Amino acid sequence: MSDNLNKAAKPMLIFIPDISGFSKFVANTDIAHSQHIIEELLEILIDSNQMGLEVSEIEGDAVLFYKITPSTSIESILSQIELMYLNFHAHLKRYELTRICQCGACSTANGLRIKFVVTHGEVGFNKIKDHTKLFGKEVIVAHRLLKNEIEQDEYALITNSVIEQNLNSNKAGNWINTKLGTETYDVGTIGYEYKELDYLLDRIPTPTIESFSPNNPDALVFENKSVVDVPIELLFNVVSDYSIRHLWTVGIKDSDQLNGKISKNGSTHRCLINGNEKDPFFISHDFNVSKDYVVFSETEKSRGVTVVYALQKIDSYTTDLTVQTYLEANFIKKLVFKLIFKNKIASDAEKSLVNLNQYCRTLMKNNSLPESQIVLGGSVLV
Repeated sequence: MSDNLNKAAKPMLIFIPDISGFSKFVANTDIAHSQHIIEELLEILIDSNQMGLEVSEIEGDAVLFYKITPSTSIESILSQIELMYLNFHAHLKRYELTRICQCGACSTANGLRIKFVVTHGEVGFNKIKDHTKLFGKEVIVAHRLLKNEIEQDEYALITNSVIEQNLNSNKAGNWINTKLGTETYDVGTIGYEYKELDYLLDRIPTPTIESFSPNNPDALVFENKSVVDVPIELLFNVVSDYSIRHLWTVGIKDSDQLNGKISKNGSTHRCLINGNEKDPFFISHDFNVSKDYVVFSETEKSRGVTVVYALQKIDSYTTDLTVQTYLEANFIKKLVFKLIFKNKIASDAEKSLVNLNQYCRTLMKNNSLPESQIVLGGSVLV
């Protein structure tokens, strides 16, 4: 915000979506994955903003939105709530369908819920050095109402300060069968209406997972094998962590366009080779994961190339790795690949596996783990 913001109070809508079950989720699950999951959900809420709301703060499990306005219709508030609710749960449904990690955070994320608190009143801006925050009674009211006595996990709570603005207009069609409530705090008694959001459950879209494989896969064009002197869990975490792929793969400077920090079916990454839009863009798919065997594929559809990684546990500290490259059934592509690219790519692949072995052994020596830390079949990484 600008340094010239007026500290005088202004009529303002305070709108807070809050993730229910956050404290238990974070306390009882893997901290890295729970953090990533919550970050993605908060981003979903921010991206679902259709009311022109401003973000004041992101507070761990909630987003404090505001909008300077003399009044707001319940219809527009409820429409905003419904959109955020549906997008929130659609994301969780898709995550449950595409996840491969068996850690506590990933396997219980679909149990997270969301509630909304909305109020209106005179609010000012409080500036401390480079930080500007909302300041006033209504901000306190909104935060206190997040800890109300409502037993349900998912609801929309709208205070009387908003309800009273809509007494002379038609309420939104779905703002019916609401329940009344009051809470008494040191700032006074706050009256509100609330509505459970279970009527939206049937409207949550069922995710569809497209096929990421090439349209006409052809025979194997080359294969590379290696025995890597690390446990299968560690090796899988390294080869499936696209943010570090460039640290051991020959010819790659970095990776970008990752669509998440936790590997899953449909994870994407672009291998930065020349640093332009022609660099290969891969999608990971068809994961078959257990504690002793893992196989998954990466496909570059525009080139018709699929790379299949197969990891087989030999013992607690050794893993057999096979990397197979397939090319789409296209005579011209196969000819160009064979004449120009095959020998170079095969040579780079062999060198990459040598680098991979050394990189993994260094991680073991330093007792370090990649950030992703996918848990296989309920096992715990060592």
